[in-house]
Order: sequence, then structure tokens, then C-alpha cells
Amino acid sequence: MCNDYIRKENKKLLTRLGSEWGGLHLDMDLIPTKSLVLSGGLAYDISFDLELIERKQCYIIGVDPTRLSSKVIFKYFLKNFSKRKNFHLIRKAIHGKSGLIINLGGQANTFLSPHGEKAMTISLEDLLYTYAGASVLKLDIEGAEFPALESLSTKIRTPQIAIGFHVWLNSKSDQYPNEGVPEKLYTANDVLDIVNKIKNMGYKLVYEEREHEERIGQETLFIRRELASKYKDIDLTY
Repeated sequence: MCNDYIRKENKKLLTRLGSEWGGLHLDMDLIPTKSLVLSGGLAYDISFDLELIERKQCYIIGVDPTRLSSKVIFKYFLKNFSKRKNFHLIRKAIHGKSGLIINLGGQANTFLSPHGEKAMTISLEDLLYTYAGASVLKLDIEGAEFPALESLSTKIRTPQIAIGFHVWLNSKSDQYPNEGVPEKLYTANDVLDIVNKIKNMGYKLVYEEREHEERIGQETLFIRRELASKYKDIDLTY
């Protein structure tokens, strides 16, 4: 059965949350009301998180150490104070095990850039240990998903994992490449390696979409196998 057909059939069972730019697909039936959601990467679009609060009264643990995200969140909740109790932003390491100091780069650059704002943040492993009962893990972290997932030694148990892979960063198609960083630092093979790593933890890849052929894994959704009987597993290739 071809992947295009599987994608279309699986997509019928999913719901897109958020804006065209910052939205993602999830299985809403697998998200308990008032459950925890780990949302890595916010920037200036929190529409995905706000829709989860609206639909399921979720409690969002947002992870984004940039000043931009702090300003966006403060401005929104200043006008919508009643929803503030459903959102907590982590801007720095919450305990001392593995606080990470990273370069955030300038506008449109990423953590790869040696220039720009520095901040301390939390590792993915610490995040998963601290909030072990989350119903969703979302990672839209501009290329940092590669070292975060490649170095992960703990087994992920979150029912749904939504990841945006940024394999095109510092390629010829990147509009804002990171100065001083080698071209094509990450490749399609890196995406395939991580997809297989997550599948081996007990997940199906139930959704994958990309704007251009070279942007493999631009939006993905993984669901634990025991919860994904109605989905076909996508065999991602490049």
C-alpha cells in the first residue's frame, strides 16, 4: 500500500490545530481533558497551544528560552488572564541535572548560530522525566530536534509525539542560513534514523507532510502502537 494513500487515510482521523504556519495534526480522542502537553518551540505563534486549551482545557508546559516568546506570551495573557492558569513557560533549566546553555542566534537563525542571544534551557530527557504523564510531546525547535533526539537515552512513553524536522537548515534552499555553520549539517538520512529510533520505542508514524520534496519530515505525528490500531504505519523513505 503506497504511502500517499496511507497519509490520506490516516489524515481523515486527525484534527489540525493552530494556524497555517504553526499548526499541527493530532488525534483528539487520545488527549484527556485537562491533561499535560509539552510544547517545545513557541516563537510568535502559540495558536496550537491555545486551541488545546480551548478544546481540552489542557495545561501547557511551554519550552522556549527566547525573549520573543516571553513577550508574545505575556502580551496575550495580559489580555486573556483567565487562561493564564493553563500555561507555564519554562525559560531556563528547572533543576541542575542538565541545564543547557545554547546560542539562539539572530532573527531567523537557530541554535546552530554562534552569534546572538544565549539562554539556559532544559534538556529533552529532563523534560520527559519531570512531566512523565504528558499526553502530547510537541517539538518545533528549529533543528535542535536532531541532537535532542539523537542523544536521548530514556524511552519516550508519551501517547503522541508531533515533531517538525528542519533538515533544510543551512542548505541552499534556506533563506536565512546560520553564518559560519557548514552547509547540510543534517540530511534526510538523519531524519530516517530518528524516525526508526522512535518506531523502535513502540510507535507508528501516522502522519508526515512537507512543503517541498527535500523537506522530509517537516510535520510528523507518532502514536504509540497500542493506541494506534486504526492507523497504518507510514514507511518513510526519501
